[in-house]
Amino acid sequence: MKLTWFGGTALRINIGGKILVCDLHEASAEYDRTELASGADRSFRLDQILDRVDLQRWSPRTAIALIDETNEPAEVHVRMAAEGSVLIDGVGEPPLMIMQKPVRPGRRWSPSAVIVAFSATTAAMVLGPASPRMIALAAGPEEIDTAFLTLSMRLGSTALVALEQGMALEV
Repeated sequence: MKLTWFGGTALRINIGGKILVCDLHEASAEYDRTELASGADRSFRLDQILDRVDLQRWSPRTAIALIDETNEPAEVHVRMAAEGSVLIDGVGEPPLMIMQKPVRPGRRWSPSAVIVAFSATTAAMVLGPASPRMIALAAGPEEIDTAFLTLSMRLGSTALVALEQGMALEV
């Protein structure tokens, strides 16, 4: 999985052999939106009405047997977890939650999840008994500083990384 943040809630995501673009219209003015969208298999918005997923019952899909594999990568599912939050499921990849607003991931699968949060408050909401594998914070320097100061003692085994605009993070 590769995540690239372009300001606001704009992300380019390589997951499960597919390229997804989130909130293209939110990208900073310095980025060419046509270039950001080029080659994308799917584009979506965090405020878009998508199929809903029940986070408490959902579990990641497992890879199929090698004998049953085709040359085509499996479909990547993009589902609404709550208003302003999307769950992305690519076979063979950790679950990816993009959270504009706080939501609690399911306990069964959240320890393997990667969370993209846009504020320290949202990042704090996912920490607890079943904390995610990683929180990638896409925010300005002040928000990043606040997150590292307020969350450092609560992280446990969760990695907290700051996304930098235009720089890709390989997970």
